[in-house]
Amino acid sequence: MELKDYLSVFKRQIKLIIVITFVVTLTAFLVTLIIPVSYKTSVSFLISRADRQKTEDYQFDGYYTIQASELFANTVVGWCKTPSITSEVYKKAGFSASEVDIKDLSKKFKAKKTSSQIVEVQFIQKNEQEANNLVYALINTLEEQTNIIYQKKDQDISFEIIASSPVLSESHPNTVLNVLIGFLSGLFFSILLAFGWEYFSKTLNSKKQIREILNIPVAGIISKKIENILPPDSKEIRDFQFLRSYLIKDDKNLNSKKIILVTGSESDNLSLVSANLALSFAFSGKKTLLVDVNIYNNSSICNFFKCSNLKGFNEFVKNPLEIDKYIQETNRSKLKILPAGKNNLSVGKLANNLAQANLEKVALSLKQKADIIIINSPSFKEGIEFLPLSQISDQLLVKIKIGKVKVPQLEEIKRFLDPKKKNQYLVIVE
Repeated sequence: MELKDYLSVFKRQIKLIIVITFVVTLTAFLVTLIIPVSYKTSVSFLISRADRQKTEDYQFDGYYTIQASELFANTVVGWCKTPSITSEVYKKAGFSASEVDIKDLSKKFKAKKTSSQIVEVQFIQKNEQEANNLVYALINTLEEQTNIIYQKKDQDISFEIIASSPVLSESHPNTVLNVLIGFLSGLFFSILLAFGWEYFSKTLNSKKQIREILNIPVAGIISKKIENILPPDSKEIRDFQFLRSYLIKDDKNLNSKKIILVTGSESDNLSLVSANLALSFAFSGKKTLLVDVNIYNNSSICNFFKCSNLKGFNEFVKNPLEIDKYIQETNRSKLKILPAGKNNLSVGKLANNLAQANLEKVALSLKQKADIIIINSPSFKEGIEFLPLSQISDQLLVKIKIGKVKVPQLEEIKRFLDPKKKNQYLVIVE
């Protein structure tokens, strides 16, 4: 994928990314608010040699005493990591060690040597009174263990543990850090989900994918924000001007007449594409006739141009030579309308009329009235019955909305394309 493809994924999935990121961030914030205050407790132990025998001999400035104290300090650190010692501390504190999982007993107290003779022990407890009970139980237990181990040893070699005053401090959750972690986690997860959705989805999300399946070129790209007919000085009309230029770029005869059939993968906005393309040709000075056969949305064209829908294409195909009875003027110069016909017209009836019609006479009559004839047809999904119109069309425009059409839909469209016909193009809506 190219950089623009990644950016298009972000653009299509921006709502999903924003929602998931917001939900995860909000959850992190709310969880932070309900986390109770905990108490961080710290106590230091000084390990010193006790009952040293007085002697006139040189003591090497207490070097061996310091070394012995350092080794014993390692023993104290080891005790704090031993489940049996930790269990004893809990018992002395007044509650059962079974309240704590045995796997956590060895992790409850964080002991480390801060110097050769000093051991610092830290732990966190949710209740202040329990924290006090535990710290004094810990001091008492370590003192007892020291006495027990050296009662069996040479009385000339003993140590004592001197505990400092315990320090208790309230530990509040870091709201800013937690929210930041929640935001980054939500953003990462949402982006991962968005790309995963794009990868495993059967929906086509790039022009390249669509072009490769249908094997026809892209004639133009228009914005999905277009919701009405466009004035001649609008920025959006430029997309249709470019499309118009593409459709006539190979015309050697500038006065040649042509029929352009507009269809697509779904009927949504098909009438808007046809109407604005017709207006673009009319603005350029071409006599343009907009023919509406999209009875699934047969009121749109007449709503755009304030025309009557009582008679139109349905009656015309039965009487091609009487086209003047059904064509209506518009308030736009060079543009005329041939509406679909009766509002209660059924698909089957119009399809039968079309099947029985002399399409050559239909095409001839249409080209006598305009230079450019835009036929607004139903989508492939809804109006396969209207495909015979492609036989009299000089160009076929297939509207595809990126992020909406699926692979099976495109494969269905491909079945009805004429591989020998060159003037078949894509109009991408994005």
